[in-house]
This record gives sequence, structure tokens and C-alpha cells, in this order.
Amino acid sequence: MNAARRARANIVLAVGGGTTLDVGKAIAALAEHDAAEDVEGLQVGRHRVDPAKALRWIAVPTTSGTGAESTNNAVIELGDEKRSIRGIPPPELIMADPALTDSLPLAPTAIAAVDALSQALEVLTSAHASPIVQSLSIKASVILIRGIQSLIAAGANVKPGARDTLSWGSLLMGVAFAHARLGIPHALVHYCARFGLAHGHMVGILLPSAMQVQARQAGVQERLRRLESHLPEMGSVQEWSRSVPRLLAIAGLPASLSDAGIGLQDLEWIVRAEMAHEPMFGIPKHHADRRELLDVLSGAS
Repeated sequence: MNAARRARANIVLAVGGGTTLDVGKAIAALAEHDAAEDVEGLQVGRHRVDPAKALRWIAVPTTSGTGAESTNNAVIELGDEKRSIRGIPPPELIMADPALTDSLPLAPTAIAAVDALSQALEVLTSAHASPIVQSLSIKASVILIRGIQSLIAAGANVKPGARDTLSWGSLLMGVAFAHARLGIPHALVHYCARFGLAHGHMVGILLPSAMQVQARQAGVQERLRRLESHLPEMGSVQEWSRSVPRLLAIAGLPASLSDAGIGLQDLEWIVRAEMAHEPMFGIPKHHADRRELLDVLSGAS
């Protein structure tokens, strides 16, 4: 932020993955902000972003998964926890070129892909999602599922066509994500770094069991059935969501919480810590209870 002020910048160009884009948009939002030095205050609500003082910014994503190029929040680490600065104006321009992801090895490609799919499914099953946003989420989910199947088939030899598919699905997901809310998988990963896991990696591990828990509600079931109708050859969400841990394993990554060294005491700690955030999900939306969160974590172990 100080560098932006010294340069008298009037625009920020953010090129990179989700973390880089979040830092770039935070700089754009705060470079001229009176409370710019109190980042924690902006994360916990003592201060708010003033859109009138925000610099313009351009997003050039080099991964296909986070949606950070489209959202109004920047996730910044606060100690062991990841917390958001919210209310950031949208970018002036998004330049999503799949060729920028060509050099990514399989592991980060897989992490980005499963993070993108989880966000598409969480947005689809959000009570905030309008019919248009639901349609976008379904389209993004179908594209991302097919892209993940291509990754599984290709192994380490990821083809450009698969990267094109993932980039398009991720971009659609980001647009949908900007107009709705996330669900259980992302409600349980604020402390992923504490356990040595990347954000998207932990999200992917939790996705299959989280969808099972969320599908206990009739409203969620109805939306997932709509998605399944676009993928008749792949069966139910529960069936094809099993491809997520399979992809993680192929990429040489832990495919379960236990594989990542996370034990029962850790699960109970995560539940206690996340309950303080009062996570909400579902249709109709409700506060998650301790049992629901523990069921997700146990099912992913």
C-alpha cells in the first residue's frame, strides 16, 4: 500500500493465483483508505472499505479455481486464521487466458479445480442464489466436472483443452459466486494453514461429505437434482463427487483428513473454532450445529 501511494498509482494490476489477486484487490481498496494500516479492523468490522476511495484494479488469474477475480472480498491471513476484507469494488477488467495456466503442475491444477467445483456447488445450494445465479452455477459445475474427469484421465499430462475447460468453468463460477454465498466446505477451512493444508486442498477433501450433509435438506436436494439432470451419464452428486479425492490422490496429495495427519482431537478443535463464526447454510438457510460440522469432518477422515 505504501508503494502504491509513493507511486501515486491510480490502477492496480494483479497477476497470479487467488492469494495474489486478493492482495492486489486489498491494495486497490486500501491504498487511499484512512484506516489502511488497521487491516485486522477491516477484517473484523471495526472499519469498512470506502468504495469512493478505492483504486481501479485489473485481474489476470493464472489459476482456475478461486474466483478471486470476480468477488468483492480479499482473504488475508489473521494469525492462524483466514479472514476477509469485504466490500471491495469489482475489477475494471478480468483477463482470463487459459494459456497462463499451462505451466502449472498437476497438484496446484487439481487443487484449483476442486476448489472451483466446491464453490460452484456451494453457490448453487445457497439460499441467496437467484434463478439466474443457480443457472450459472449449474453450467459452471457441469463444465468443471467434465474438466476434472479430463484431469483424472490425463494424469500428469494435462492437455491444453482440459485447461481451457477449467478456465471457462472457473470464470463462470466466479461470476455466480459474486452474487451468492458459500456453504459448509468453506465454513470449515478458516484454519487450514494450521494443519499444513492449502485452502483449496482442504475444501476438496471436505466436498463429498459436505454435500451429503447439505443434501439432508429438501431444498438442497431439489437443486442438486437439477444439476444431476445435466449429467445423466454420471449418476448422483454423491457418486461423481468421489472423483474429487481420486483426483487429489492422482496428484500425489492427501485425499482425506486422516491422510493429512488430522486426528479426532483436531476435528473437535476445528468444530469449536468454526462454531464461533456461526456458519450458516442450506435452503432455507440455518445455523450449522456442532453435529453437522462434525459429520462433515468425520466423513472426510
